[in-house]
Amino acid sequence: MDDGSPSALARSGYLELATMAAGHAAYHWDIGADVIDWSANAEDILGFPVSILGSNRDYGTLIAPSSGIGRADAVNSGGLDEGAGVPFATEYALLDVATEREINIEDTGRWFAGTDGKPAHVFGVVRRVDWRKQQEERLKYLGAYDSQTNLLNRELILEMLHAAVNRAKNSSEPGAFLMMSVDNLQKINEIFGSDVGDSVICQVGQRVRQVMRTGDHLGRYAGNKLALVLRQCQADEMRIATQRFLSVVRDTIINTPHGPTWATVSIGGTSITGETASPKHALLSAEHALNQARRQASGQFFTDTFPEEWVGVHLRNMDHAATLLSAMQEGRLMIAFHPVRRVSDDSIAMYDVTPHVAGVDEPVKAIGDVIATARRVGLVGLINVNVLRSALATLSSSEDLCLCVPISIETLEQARTRAQVIDAVTEAADHASQLVVDIPSQDLTGASHECLRALQQLQQLGARISLNGFGMHAFPIQRIGETDGHFVRIDARILNDAKASSMARRRLETAVEIARSFGSEILVLGLDPQRDSEFLDHYHIDLVRPADTNMGLLATNPGPRPLRQDVRNLNAALTELGQRLAQRMGLNQSGEPTGAPEVIQMTPVESAAESNEP
Repeated sequence: MDDGSPSALARSGYLELATMAAGHAAYHWDIGADVIDWSANAEDILGFPVSILGSNRDYGTLIAPSSGIGRADAVNSGGLDEGAGVPFATEYALLDVATEREINIEDTGRWFAGTDGKPAHVFGVVRRVDWRKQQEERLKYLGAYDSQTNLLNRELILEMLHAAVNRAKNSSEPGAFLMMSVDNLQKINEIFGSDVGDSVICQVGQRVRQVMRTGDHLGRYAGNKLALVLRQCQADEMRIATQRFLSVVRDTIINTPHGPTWATVSIGGTSITGETASPKHALLSAEHALNQARRQASGQFFTDTFPEEWVGVHLRNMDHAATLLSAMQEGRLMIAFHPVRRVSDDSIAMYDVTPHVAGVDEPVKAIGDVIATARRVGLVGLINVNVLRSALATLSSSEDLCLCVPISIETLEQARTRAQVIDAVTEAADHASQLVVDIPSQDLTGASHECLRALQQLQQLGARISLNGFGMHAFPIQRIGETDGHFVRIDARILNDAKASSMARRRLETAVEIARSFGSEILVLGLDPQRDSEFLDHYHIDLVRPADTNMGLLATNPGPRPLRQDVRNLNAALTELGQRLAQRMGLNQSGEPTGAPEVIQMTPVESAAESNEP
């Protein structure tokens, strides 16, 4: 019986069993006699009969050319045996000539020197590493190709674009760069599911590849965008090629594993010449042209060169986005209160709330219209929600205020920000009646059902609605449901146009009549209550917000303090100033205040929320 000692286990064959279990075949190569002795499992591991594995001369003929360093070369690559042997490791492939099948082998072991110091005996193991080679090949493939479409991936197609630009500059080889997108992919995803959409992208890529010339390159640039680099292609040839690509996609039904469907593509392109500024400029030109093509009918081609100055626009947009985000993080997003007065008695009916960005060193850093900037850089929802929360916090400290807060349609169209708006007003339901939500009337025309339902929820909570830009494009007042107690804002441009044009005057009269029929109050922007009193009376204007005065009057951060007392102090100062001006300049024969320029009070977005004073 075995006593469990290492020598006993070795004698009983356990070590050989362990080697076999690990998928290894062991060998001993007597270099002088050129004889290789193998373990019993060698034929199973290697897939070759032992008869052709018995010598290194025969074994070497099985090694596929250029597949790696063979065992003999690895053993003889150098080293000095000082008694413990010299380790080696190599990888190569054995080729079955009959089947042309390669078997990837990892060969490791030690050689021991003879009396002359040269390798005399080699002891080692071999194992198959096909799985690892397959994995390496897979990773190599994924490094160059998109796994879904089998087209070149983004990195490689951009390398091809870079090479094309270099050829155009160095050897005047003309080329073209195209950007392509599936027009109705979103609709396909909505109706049939994303699996069908993925199949459509694959089919479009396959069809375009079938009609491409040899030497041209096609890759997947983004989810719905394919990119093509065309070599030896003049501008007129680019147009011919794109018509071929448009037709091959459009003219026949696309069969997917989930059923047939139909798709069209739009293509934007730009020529690559020695004048092309850079690969980045060619990429921007193609994307710009694609955007132009998609604004036209489906299945169109548009070619253009990206305006060089637009690169500065992109950089400015990134800078503005960073400015807005850092301002919110650092508490430098401020809100300003602009008084809106009643024409009848000059009393303040409410305050328009607008966001501003305070600089680090200067009192206020002008970023222009913060809301317009936020819309352009995709941050309008974030800004709207933050300003709304600050305004509601301000209302919680005063029952005398009425604040009008701008909310963009984009904010109400997005599920997340729409829910944040509704939740914020719901939490402040006790003060919702003091809130007016200002909506662009032009955008309201195409608003979704979910957006309109959100407006109705705000009204049910007690908030009122203001439509700005009313009469400039359309009169969508009926889309906000119940309109009594709401407001329509008419821009001063319409009023000024009405003074000079009968057509504009009739449009203004129509806007006023529609607003009156729905029971809404009319607010105009940019007029002076005193100077334009006759005009305001003629059209029965209810409210007016004068042109904003110098923002430097009170632009410094006042810190968190009760807003009610600020308003009282502000109104008292304005009344006193108006009386003095009237007495000094004789502008009002009745002795009433003339209406001094309004002072804009600034407060940080977060400070109002932090103040708990009554």
